[in-house]
Amino acid sequence: MHFWESGFSYRTPCWHGLGNIIQERPQSVQNALDLAGLNWTVSKVPLYAKTSEAEEPKERFSLVLDHQAIVRSTDRSVLGIVTPKYEPIQNKTMMDFIWELTQQEQSLSLETAGSLKSGKIVWALSLLREFEVKGIEEELNQTYVLITNSHDGSNALRVLLTGVRVVCWNTHSMAIAGADNIWSIRHIGNVHARVEECRKSLELASEWSKTDEDAMNTLAGEQCEEDLFKELMEQVWWYDEDEDDDEKAEKMERKREQLLENYNQVNDSTSLGGTKYAAFQAVAEQLDYLTIARGDDETAQNARRFERTFIDQVSLNAKSTALHLLLN
Repeated sequence: MHFWESGFSYRTPCWHGLGNIIQERPQSVQNALDLAGLNWTVSKVPLYAKTSEAEEPKERFSLVLDHQAIVRSTDRSVLGIVTPKYEPIQNKTMMDFIWELTQQEQSLSLETAGSLKSGKIVWALSLLREFEVKGIEEELNQTYVLITNSHDGSNALRVLLTGVRVVCWNTHSMAIAGADNIWSIRHIGNVHARVEECRKSLELASEWSKTDEDAMNTLAGEQCEEDLFKELMEQVWWYDEDEDDDEKAEKMERKREQLLENYNQVNDSTSLGGTKYAAFQAVAEQLDYLTIARGDDETAQNARRFERTFIDQVSLNAKSTALHLLLN
């Protein structure tokens, strides 16, 4: 479920076919808000509880002292219930925030923005950088900066680095689940005063992205010797050979055989066959795709694939182990 309300996407249409497809990036904050359908505000209003019984002739309401409602200006819909300390962060404030980052970091450019869950969640996404791994120019790797805010009190304003192009609730969830670091601002205080701090964080993030590019290109330029791949299989699918557990040993051996088969298929289908890059892709593909139960329906498969790619700690640790081994 995409929970879409409004938004824009630069050039590439969203998979669900909704929203404004723009051929030129927004020229101003106001232009971005208009294109994204975010040209509205929210406010805190008193919250009342109905205290009369159904049979009473006159309805009675009591003021709720320790909570207030967040109401949208355009349709007066209630987006959330919050405490009096909560300070709304407006859509314009969020867009000002990423727009200022965009102007300071020349590589940043707005890619998508919009509203989800009837205005409860809003976001803006900027492209930070993109690169190709040498030898497979048709495979482009993108790094984005995502800023996302909630109007229902569920989350702080958050800024994070992601490889996911956010266009809906599912991709929004994937980006957050897969983020190594999330920089956040609680709904109190001055948001603008922290832009410089975030900009410095993004400079470090940009350096990390370059390191990622360097790592992939390093793997693409080095051959994976047979002994190294054997060690890779043993570390990714490790078991204690001294343990008296034939069932586990047999299971691990099957997984190793599957990984070797997958590696051979990757070698046959890419110009980088035989490289450390191909070895790492074989591991990632096996962990993220080939371990999904074939009997599940498409929805269940997608949910499981999402979990293995971004959440499952065993899968993430195995990929980290493989990358560390291949780079050292």
